[in-house]
Amino acid sequence: MTAAPTRLALPLGLIAFAVYVALVPWTSRVWLRTGDEPHYLIAAHSIAYDNDLDLRNNYDPNVYLGWYTTPGLAHQTRTRADGAEFLVHTYGLPFLIAPAYRLWGAPGVPYFLAALGALLAANVYLLGYQATRDWRASLVGWFVVAFSPPLLWYVFLIYPEMAGALCVTFAVRALINSEDPTAKTPGHEEIQKSDLATFVSSWLSGSNERSGLDYLVIGLALAALPWLSARFIPVMLTLAALAAWKTWRDLVAPRITRHPTRSTLFWPLAGLGLIPLSFMAFSLLNAALYGNPAPTASYAGTIDQPTINWETLIQLLRGLLGWLMDQQRGLLVIAPIYFVALVGVGRWLWERAWGALVAAATFGAALFSISLFGGFWIGVEPAARYLVFVLPPLGAGMAYAWAHRRGPWLTGLTVVALIPTLWASVEVIKDPLLAQTHDLIGETFPQIVPYLPSLGRNIYIDPTTDGTISRQIDSSTVSVPAGKAGVAFRDDAIADFSFGWYEIRLSLGAAGAAPDEPVARVLFQAGDNTRLLQAILVGRDFPADGTPRTFTFRIHNPVYNQWEQPPGMWVFTTGKAQLTLGRIWIVPEAFHSLVLPALWLMGLAFVGIAVASQRSPSPTNHAEPGWMGAWPMNVGLTAIAVAVLIWSLQPLPRTYSVEELRHFVGRVSPDAGATAGEALIARPDAADVAGVLASTRAQFYSPGRYVWRLRLKAGAASPEAILATTRIYAGRQPVSKETATVLAETVPADGRYHAIDVEFDNPSEQALVFELNYTAAGSLSTDQFTVTARK
Repeated sequence: MTAAPTRLALPLGLIAFAVYVALVPWTSRVWLRTGDEPHYLIAAHSIAYDNDLDLRNNYDPNVYLGWYTTPGLAHQTRTRADGAEFLVHTYGLPFLIAPAYRLWGAPGVPYFLAALGALLAANVYLLGYQATRDWRASLVGWFVVAFSPPLLWYVFLIYPEMAGALCVTFAVRALINSEDPTAKTPGHEEIQKSDLATFVSSWLSGSNERSGLDYLVIGLALAALPWLSARFIPVMLTLAALAAWKTWRDLVAPRITRHPTRSTLFWPLAGLGLIPLSFMAFSLLNAALYGNPAPTASYAGTIDQPTINWETLIQLLRGLLGWLMDQQRGLLVIAPIYFVALVGVGRWLWERAWGALVAAATFGAALFSISLFGGFWIGVEPAARYLVFVLPPLGAGMAYAWAHRRGPWLTGLTVVALIPTLWASVEVIKDPLLAQTHDLIGETFPQIVPYLPSLGRNIYIDPTTDGTISRQIDSSTVSVPAGKAGVAFRDDAIADFSFGWYEIRLSLGAAGAAPDEPVARVLFQAGDNTRLLQAILVGRDFPADGTPRTFTFRIHNPVYNQWEQPPGMWVFTTGKAQLTLGRIWIVPEAFHSLVLPALWLMGLAFVGIAVASQRSPSPTNHAEPGWMGAWPMNVGLTAIAVAVLIWSLQPLPRTYSVEELRHFVGRVSPDAGATAGEALIARPDAADVAGVLASTRAQFYSPGRYVWRLRLKAGAASPEAILATTRIYAGRQPVSKETATVLAETVPADGRYHAIDVEFDNPSEQALVFELNYTAAGSLSTDQFTVTARK
């Protein structure tokens, strides 16, 4: 057998590292730190510079304005009785990135995560080889996991997913090492010193030859998971249970009658014993910091055990479907290639292989636990974030599918699935908002949106008297007396209301109203001020005895940005009747949240079974060419990786296109003289008033001297007229030339674009915004901004 995995793991890791590092300058500048990311960095700063976990003095603009756009970062902390503030997330990730933060500040963290991602990519290849003994098939699995979303995106995001994925991959590799029960195992004989070298060699080569030290890897990897996130605990418990069962079956049960010596179980007990020890230490830390030893103490104390009822089961079903198939955050929608990987895992399971059980149980434990405890919801983070850490084992499923393929069917399915997957990777790398607050699919292919599942989550609103004329009857009921018109209920910003189709169920009663008399008006408005519902209710719509009736309204929420643009709901009374208003339910509409996903699931199952049935029973193990992974290749790739790293440290130019610059004044119009055939144009004769014609988003720039070049075209105007002004907004310290004026004489009215340069000094690492203000003194067009470092 060739030593292919030993040779190829390093070059494949170097290739992944070079690609990731090449993207770091772009993502560090354009991908703003959102969600939980700033708070992980705040905690890393406290560990690196204060040598403590108390964050009360770290939410200081001087700490975070080098990597966060604005002051006023809200604290994500829990305050202890003595005033100490501790992170509402686990501290594992801050501890992991603190050395990089200390050495190089926040800009060093993405490079560290790129190295972590490269190590993960190499281990995905080795995992695939352990499963298939086929280097070509393993190469396919490596490529899919390393360069497909969502894992590719999380290489550049400061979340615990990458570290968790690496721990899971290490544990799964060590568990799969025990697949062959006839492989060499430490029995009652003593472990020799040379076993460590054998273990390291077999580990790096992807060998299935089991060593007792595999249990140490399992223990260390699983012991780290709770420290990274409490969400990882179900996977930790699942893999620990598999390891314990495998130990019993292979080491304990066969030797029970032979009185095994202590050395037989030393490594399993030593390795797996690290898991409860780590969990105990984790609980003790939580008790010290938060006064509660529960694993979720940093988040919300404890998580109640789910009540088994119909509503919980629907929540679980929506969660299972949503994390896979929701058109905004579903794994298979954003990365269809993982459907092929799941087909491979299914075919692998059919063979009753131990490795398939490990891979499937890992993914299933994560999917089931997040669906059971939270259903499905949409955070600001891209795609199915909570599944990212269990995606690497699916790479082994992809490798298995390719190693056993027969005919063109799997190849064709892979190509069809890989094209949209890589398209999504590239588009979100270019513009991260497409995977956060914007709509990647809807903005590109709006015609297919109604045919994709949209899951959402149930929202329950108990009415209160705040800002209304109602009186509180009990915790979920208010009453509005007759004779006075006004607001009976209001919720100006409904949280967690994502894109999709919904039913609003409103419990409302009216007493003493004439049949044709308007009694109430129900208004629901999207976050972009689109009116989604306006209903006028008259007396005949209610029971005559005044008892409440449940009204059902169907709406479609077209807004993806539920954080900056939350919707609102209001109920107004005319005063013609006494109203009684109960709990309001907003639930995902059944067709798009249950029926449509079920139809997709059946269709995918049919395709998966058809493709999986085309299996080669005797796959060929391909031997690699001798030059692959040899020292010339490794040296060359190392040189390339180092060169890319050095290149990435240089200040890179940034060009802003028309689509990135459009604002509230003027319009995008075709222009043959523009760089890309269109420009932002404002004209007085088109009633364009003075204001911001073009503006960039906040993006980060290193300290140094820069030139901001604007391409402008002007119409006829007095030479002394001020056509525009420029302004550079800085998040931390003002730049040397915040404002400048553009006179008509500097932009001749000759129908051509002219370059106007604004040179400035940026004193520190910070976010900058470049703004062009139109004065309405004459027509003005711009088609491009370019910001270049002055050498």
